[in-house]
Amino acid sequence: MLKITDLSIGYTGKSLLLQPFSFSAETGQLIAVIGTNGSGKSTLLKTLAGLIKPFEGKIEINGNELSTISPARRTALLSLILSNTGMIPDIKVLDVVKMGRFAHKGWT
Repeated sequence: MLKITDLSIGYTGKSLLLQPFSFSAETGQLIAVIGTNGSGKSTLLKTLAGLIKPFEGKIEINGNELSTISPARRTALLSLILSNTGMIPDIKVLDVVKMGRFAHKGWT
């Protein structure tokens, strides 16, 4: 389960991209993050992955606060694929997603 409480995000020296908001999602639930260019979609995903610290708020995964989860454990729980990764042409989306699991599952 993912639980976000009073989260606000942005970059130092710039205005907030997202004002405080709360949200929760159950395991297995499919969520779409949509918005215009520069609206904070990638910043939100990077924050949820622990790559960027939020200005305020709390992120919990399976009842554990994100800041207390080690980077190694986070990689077992989360995968992040951004659009500007320079992927191999004609590769299937499923294969890209599977690449993120290799460190935990092997090639099988």
